[in-house]
Amino acid sequence: MKFAENLKNLRGKSTRKDFAERLGIRPNTLRNYEEGLSLPNFELGLTISRIFNVDPFWLLGQESMDNETGPEKAESAGSCKQCESYKEELA
Repeated sequence: MKFAENLKNLRGKSTRKDFAERLGIRPNTLRNYEEGLSLPNFELGLTISRIFNVDPFWLLGQESMDNETGPEKAESAGSCKQCESYKEELA
């Protein structure tokens, strides 16, 4: 599931506990999202998109309406390979 992968990328090297606290959810809930066992409600999905400045469509694994993608805009709590790669391209 693309959402689970994208959420893991946003978490980067942060612990589940720290990342979950930042999102206002329990670590077990985050684990369920990252393992593809469940999805957040609409409101939390938008909150995650806003916190990390990513397109909600990207976060859900869909094609973006405005052709912008998530990792390029992400302000990750840790780092993800896609984010670092994009930052290098911009430099």
